[in-house]
Amino acid sequence: MIFEIQTVYQKEDIEGLSKAYYYSKRPLRAVGKLLSWLNAGLGLLLIAVSLFMLLRLPSIISSTINRGHHDFLFVGISMIMTMALFLFGIKSLSKSNMPFDTKLAWKLFKPKGERLCYRFEPDHIWLERPNVKSEIEYKCIQRLFEDKDRFYLFDSPQTAFVLPKRDFQQGNIEAFRDFIAGKTGKTVESI
Repeated sequence: MIFEIQTVYQKEDIEGLSKAYYYSKRPLRAVGKLLSWLNAGLGLLLIAVSLFMLLRLPSIISSTINRGHHDFLFVGISMIMTMALFLFGIKSLSKSNMPFDTKLAWKLFKPKGERLCYRFEPDHIWLERPNVKSEIEYKCIQRLFEDKDRFYLFDSPQTAFVLPKRDFQQGNIEAFRDFIAGKTGKTVESI
């Protein structure tokens, strides 16, 4: 059996991928969920403190100049601490795996308007893009997710193939679910 999907990704497809990514990274235990929320809270707190320090920096510089001190070491340390707090805040937020803005995924998605063709054959997957044709083995697929509009085939923890159900050209969706689960040896998880 052969399945073919020809698509041009839309905003909803990439936003859905972002949700599938965060779903795939979700903590499985209550302790993991608590740590996730703590990381998010810590990240937001650090970012808020760094922004407060950034707003105070001009007055610190001004008071240092007005007092006639040429000791800008304090100003330099303040700038470095502000940057460090901001970066640690961003790192904590990224470790929290919280889905903050899925619309950002679409803004960062570069190949808008690019036509893709996925062809699922008995031995491998073909992916055709403009000027490129790639062969993908089924054993490369690590996790499978499905929502009401799409399938997501993760070939790494960070990347996935998005298969909009509206764009199936050959084969039906129910048969595809069984086919891809059988070929990869993975269960299709509903999200």
